[in-house]
Amino acid sequence: MKGATPPAGLIKRGKWNSFDIIVVKDTLSLAINGRPAYRASGMTIDRGHIGIQVEVPSGGRMRFRNIQVTELGYTSLFNGRDLTGWEGAGQPSEICWRVKRRKSRTNYSKLWSRAVARYQKLGGDPTGIGALDEQTHDRGTIECSGEKGPWLRTTKQYGDFNLRFQYQVSPGGNSGIYVRVPADGKHHRDNKTLPPAGFEVQVLDDNAKKYSKLKDYQYCGSVYAIAGATDRVCRPAGQWNTMEINCTGQHITTIHNGVTIVDITPKSHPKLALRKLKGFLGLQNHSTVVKFRRLRIGPAVTR
Repeated sequence: MKGATPPAGLIKRGKWNSFDIIVVKDTLSLAINGRPAYRASGMTIDRGHIGIQVEVPSGGRMRFRNIQVTELGYTSLFNGRDLTGWEGAGQPSEICWRVKRRKSRTNYSKLWSRAVARYQKLGGDPTGIGALDEQTHDRGTIECSGEKGPWLRTTKQYGDFNLRFQYQVSPGGNSGIYVRVPADGKHHRDNKTLPPAGFEVQVLDDNAKKYSKLKDYQYCGSVYAIAGATDRVCRPAGQWNTMEINCTGQHITTIHNGVTIVDITPKSHPKLALRKLKGFLGLQNHSTVVKFRRLRIGPAVTR
């Protein structure tokens, strides 16, 4: 960080070095190889990208490995082992949903405890950081076989939130994220005479030829039947994609593979005013194979 210099002797040349970086509000704390390096304040931007800078004047090389980000304040919606916290809507989930376990060997809780201890040595206040939800680092996946069966519903209801996850579709795959829906999953409502409804954020293989002539709101990341995605940034079927859904009242934002593709309010899209402000989250079964992982939820982000 500009203006902050770590003490000499912490870096081991020619060997792997570990960096623990904790950022809370405008303050950054750094520990190198388990030893406190510095703590500095004055950051003016509270949200942005993480980048890697390399300067090797002598013509050598720099290598990086085991880069992990833990988002403070987020809770996993999936424990990586089973469907605790989820249920099949109206039918047993096992008809078409399964969990594929692939547990990481890394003990993230232990690493996190050490990092927080170093943060305290630098004078940082751990209040509000909380314990690591190790489930957010689990490599397990929730998979839909595409067979006839229920959609998957959370057992809790949510109002304002920031939801982050990764998904993978099969060729021609189609699914969706139900947001603030009632127990029956209703996500369509065109007028006040119809029953309450949430909405759906579309998950789709945009690159499939059979989807080349859809309406704009049917493509991936769109708010179905309300707002189309401004950009189509799907990776090819079989690759993992990231998505973020932010709900603050009736201000809805979706970020797909790092690109903001929906940013709407009832002023720009009046149909939003007809949708619920609290309800269940759901994973849609649309008769195709789809996989989800790293589902985690945190406070709504003010942009």
